[in-house]
Amino acid sequence: MVDSPTKHSIRPSWGWYLFVPLLSLQIYWPITDLFSLSIVCFVFLPVVAAFLAHRHGTGVVTWLLTVALFAAFNPAFTFEFMDYVDIELDVPIHILLLSIAAAIAFSDPRFGRPERSLVRPRWSKLKWLLVPALIMTLLARWAPDWELGDEYLVGLDVGIALAIVVLAASVNFGALRDEVARLLGAANKPLPMLLFAIFVLSLIFFAEAEISDEFLLRFGDSTLRPSVFVLAFALPAFGVVGWRIMVVALLAFYALDWLYGWIEDAIVSMLENDEEVVFDEIERVIVTGSRIATGPSLSIPSGLLPAVSATLLGAAIEPYWRHKDAALVRNGRSSTFLFLSFALVLVGVALDVGGYWTLLLCGCAFMIGLTWQIRGLISGPLIILIGYLLALVLTFGGYYATARVYYLVSIGFVVLPFALIGLLAGRPAISIGRGESS
Repeated sequence: MVDSPTKHSIRPSWGWYLFVPLLSLQIYWPITDLFSLSIVCFVFLPVVAAFLAHRHGTGVVTWLLTVALFAAFNPAFTFEFMDYVDIELDVPIHILLLSIAAAIAFSDPRFGRPERSLVRPRWSKLKWLLVPALIMTLLARWAPDWELGDEYLVGLDVGIALAIVVLAASVNFGALRDEVARLLGAANKPLPMLLFAIFVLSLIFFAEAEISDEFLLRFGDSTLRPSVFVLAFALPAFGVVGWRIMVVALLAFYALDWLYGWIEDAIVSMLENDEEVVFDEIERVIVTGSRIATGPSLSIPSGLLPAVSATLLGAAIEPYWRHKDAALVRNGRSSTFLFLSFALVLVGVALDVGGYWTLLLCGCAFMIGLTWQIRGLISGPLIILIGYLLALVLTFGGYYATARVYYLVSIGFVVLPFALIGLLAGRPAISIGRGESS
């Protein structure tokens, strides 16, 4: 059945917009010196975005712009309760990007590719300026900031500013107006356009204002490096890049990041008139291959393991992500990728390297529920919790492992719903869409 064009403009009800603040909620409560309670709701945003995109098609754009507003403004409150409780309304940039990717993948009807007339002929030349822009944003991290007194801080992401200037100079604004009309139902929608403008400004500028001891307001984010994690998952999941190419690209990226950090440390030492230390360490690098002693130690880059794990998870979910058929992931190939992704998560937890582990465990729970169905609803969370506990046992240092045990509670709260979501997504008899037969 072909969807009628009117379904493109159907938007979610207002209740879903009011649901966004709850999904952006973060609560941190240190109960004792060793145990804390952490509640993070934004991990469910990609699932909700996929569900709404499946029901409302391109009408989900306005809802995503509302989510982007909470990614731009990050208010944080601290309450004196028992000891203190931190409450934040925040959507990290990688969660927003994952939500957009999930909405594109599960949209019904599909978003479709933009028209070629959307860009001007000059794009063929200007697009190469995006390479230094990405280097400045993801690798060099050129984001100068200035303190305005003791309570205020403002900054600028030079790479993102350059990228947006390049895109603005390459876009055909007449075709862009038609594309906006297709997505929003009309080209002159002031509120969505205002939300989009605020989000773009939050990518270029970041600011922080300490209103009081209990209230902190942040605008934007000083780094977009978490987008590497999203690209590592989304590109293999969409089938744009093979998992082997993605792993090689990640190794090259973090090797360049390692080299840039080493060169930066060497330059700083030379500017401080410490040439002897620099040349001694350069000789050590040449002879032994070790890192400069005055810089970061030779170790696994903090983002490499979670990025590779996300790549393997994207390769595991790719058949379902592209074709929406759960039967395609119930084979040895997807199971192998899922096992390797989960194993890398446990290695990262044991070595205390990287992050995004909760999000990756949610993805593993979804895949287990999707693949094993009713068996995965019980065994999936148990396997994840037991594996996480085993990783903590293998962690060097008893205090660190004890301090991290409380994460089991937080992880248990999220992996069980994701296993249930995977179970429901894999049952053809249950319609998660409009309730219409094709």
